[in-house]
Amino acid sequence: MKDGNCCKKRRGEAFSDSILGRFDIYYRREDRKTDKTLPEDFLEACHKKVRKTNQNVSFEKNKKGLILKLGNRKGNNYCRIYKEKTSLKFEYEMKGQLLRKYHSLLISNCLEELENLMCEGFLRHFGKLLPLEESFTDWLVVKLRPLRKQKLSFATFHSHYLEEKKFSEGGERKKFFMLLQFLNYAQNLDYERGALGSTTYRQVIFQVKDFLEYQKKSEE
Repeated sequence: MKDGNCCKKRRGEAFSDSILGRFDIYYRREDRKTDKTLPEDFLEACHKKVRKTNQNVSFEKNKKGLILKLGNRKGNNYCRIYKEKTSLKFEYEMKGQLLRKYHSLLISNCLEELENLMCEGFLRHFGKLLPLEESFTDWLVVKLRPLRKQKLSFATFHSHYLEEKKFSEGGERKKFFMLLQFLNYAQNLDYERGALGSTTYRQVIFQVKDFLEYQKKSEE
């Protein structure tokens, strides 16, 4: 144990003068026969979504093929998504001020915590930018699920498809509130993707008693 502590100390001392200037993380998503869309269509959908809130995005074609660039290369956050032979590669570059909060973990030799936090930042950043209903972000949905279970409150879910509702009696209000509870509960369940014509949907399987337990806790 003594030798191990000395070794750990020496490794920490080796990082004491280090500075994190840039850190790159990437995820390679392999193409699948079950994909409903083409990678090119996915990149175009991402481009349209990001442009609604951020003009700092470009969709280009180089010698290797199509590439979507998100952010400024000189900024703290910069992302690229591009097609390789049989996959899409999601890259994330972190620099400058963004990395300062990780410096203490580096010099303390807390490399596992450093890796976990950086990967979480990678997932959350892409989770905010990309359309999660697409085939090529299925990996992102799965990896975000445990993080969102920790952070999401009961009242948080996407409700853009709900119209304004007026209730004529208390029973309708109760049923509608139960629907909201179920939508929030179901968004964190495992699912299979299906399609009815051009309309895609998610099929979830759950036990009613599990939902009733969730419902009970949300009302406490």
